[in-house]
Amino acid sequence: MSFIAVILAAGNSKRMVSSRSKVLHEILGDSSLLWALRAIPKEVKNTVIVINKNHDEIKRLVKVWEDKKLFSTSVYFAVQSSTVGTAHALLSAKPLIDKFNATNVLIMSADVPLIMESSLSKLIKKCPSLAVADFIEPNGYGRIFLKKDGIHLASIVEDLDTNKMQSRHRVVNGGIYALPCKKIFPLLKMVKNTNKQKEFYLTDAINILAENQKIESVPIDSQELFGLNTRTDLSLLQNYAKNRVNSRWLKSGVTILDPSTTFIGPRVKIGSDVLIEPNVTLIGAVTIGTGSIIQAGSRIEDSKIGNHTVIKPYTLIDRSVLTNHVVVGPFARLREGTELSDHVQIGNFVETKKAKISKGSKANHLTYLGDVSIGTNSNIGAGVITCNYDGLKKHKTVIGDNVFIGSDTQIIAPIKVGDGTLVAAGTTVTVDIPSHHKAKSRVPQVNRPLKKAKK
Repeated sequence: MSFIAVILAAGNSKRMVSSRSKVLHEILGDSSLLWALRAIPKEVKNTVIVINKNHDEIKRLVKVWEDKKLFSTSVYFAVQSSTVGTAHALLSAKPLIDKFNATNVLIMSADVPLIMESSLSKLIKKCPSLAVADFIEPNGYGRIFLKKDGIHLASIVEDLDTNKMQSRHRVVNGGIYALPCKKIFPLLKMVKNTNKQKEFYLTDAINILAENQKIESVPIDSQELFGLNTRTDLSLLQNYAKNRVNSRWLKSGVTILDPSTTFIGPRVKIGSDVLIEPNVTLIGAVTIGTGSIIQAGSRIEDSKIGNHTVIKPYTLIDRSVLTNHVVVGPFARLREGTELSDHVQIGNFVETKKAKISKGSKANHLTYLGDVSIGTNSNIGAGVITCNYDGLKKHKTVIGDNVFIGSDTQIIAPIKVGDGTLVAAGTTVTVDIPSHHKAKSRVPQVNRPLKKAKK
């Protein structure tokens, strides 16, 4: 049986008190919608995301994620003309569902981010089915009532429509269903908005279907069905996701000294025998090789860290590549386009941007290296600045192998510094330096006796 997925994402996110759609708010660095897209089983080739007319930002970001191949399904958009309920939202997707001749539909909510692929696969196998969970505090969720067999759906009652007895019921609806298209879509047109929210509920159509069709309830862990509606929910989801991810890495041979303060995104890949100290954040597409150490307070985003590399405390790394046996920090900042080869050392209060630094070179103190390439075994002294910006354009500095740049040197790009060159401390380099030369430019020192100060 062929499946198409429909992700409902057209809500107005009023309770988030945000100008952004709630499904774009991030959990461990990834939007709620991206978590949902990533969970869709591989056998579901096509997905329709139902949005409203104000959701251009969702379209834009989904295209970015698609280009980065962050999910495997093909995505199409349906626009709900007015946000009058989930039944109307699903009807908005019908033209695309008909186009793909799908026999069954996997219905998901973009604000239920932690659902797992394995759970969705269970729903597909048991179609028609719906996801249910036992919540200690069920307020805000529709309640699920089962038939006498304890398996199949009797009815769903939306939270605002429950009576006093029903509101105490702890089995809740997760808003995720696997249903046959031919049976559910005719029922959507029969739904009335005679409820407290004056909305057309998808659950009303499912209740009608349950009268003549067995719909199996599939128990799911409550954290997987926890929804995102408020900022409090967002913080709880962040904590649930953090614990899930950290637990997986602890079982895989990674040492996390303080999991409660360590935030590792879902796309991070970590080798064995890596040590992660407290207050570390790893976000986006981060790869860390075997035996590396990430020390306290560091943040790494969309970067590759090789084997046996040490990131010292409070270092920021963004869109950079470090190979093996590299040492960086403390208090260093590696910006986009930085590439550090084996045995490179970058020290405290050094900033790099689009810097390619070759094997064995080092810059250990208080230095800015922007738009620069540095050869092997070169030493960059304290306080060195590659002056790459003239107010209109960025210019490149090229430094050769075995070069010694003295402290407090300014290199006014574009400049080439040849192999084996020595640049004296305090020099301002304004012209290229040939290989195996010494460069020095200083204002002559003048010593004069001090005059006694007048009273």
